[in-house]
Amino acid sequence: MFVTDTAGNLYPDNIRVLNRSGKWTFAEISLSDGDKGIYAYYPYNPSFSGGKMGLDARSQTDYLYSERTMVSGNAPSASITLYHLLSKVTFRMPAAVTAVRVADYSYSASYSLLTGSLEIKPEKGTISSGTGSLLLYPGDSPAMHVALVAGGHPYDFVMPATAFRSGKEYVYTLKTAGNGVEIEDITITGWQPGGNYEGTITEKEQERQ
Repeated sequence: MFVTDTAGNLYPDNIRVLNRSGKWTFAEISLSDGDKGIYAYYPYNPSFSGGKMGLDARSQTDYLYSERTMVSGNAPSASITLYHLLSKVTFRMPAAVTAVRVADYSYSASYSLLTGSLEIKPEKGTISSGTGSLLLYPGDSPAMHVALVAGGHPYDFVMPATAFRSGKEYVYTLKTAGNGVEIEDITITGWQPGGNYEGTITEKEQERQ
């Protein structure tokens, strides 16, 4: 997590938080010199700095973030809510989808916990998953060529341009049409929350475009 002082200035240390035997442990944060703002994220990366997370869609990591939580000498405990940063896209067919791939995707990005801004970088490559779902960046997405495997058979189709929102799951129901597939239905739901973590840190959906 990252910590700011009363004026909003960022402390240089990127603090690792661990859960050991049901107790959260981390480096001591002094509250004697004023209130502090806490910005939590997952997964921890010691190379992150400046309140920013480095993202790589090729890893298909479920990145989580929190909004600012204030702590003080009078209120030193923090209850932190984590939100899904990415959008989940799921493909369904009569036969189980066991692999999904998108080529020429801008996979590299950075996210500022302090400002809530997402910067997608120009590097492009292939992202893939061994399930029927992909994790994509939120925001306006152009039409994409999707290759998938269902019931052991390869299929290709073009997913139309979409304005994805973080914390949402987009479910594409597909049907076979000749040698290809067509979109039969699209539903948008809240990404399934991950539940409560030891009563103090919870994971929820939140829209962020």
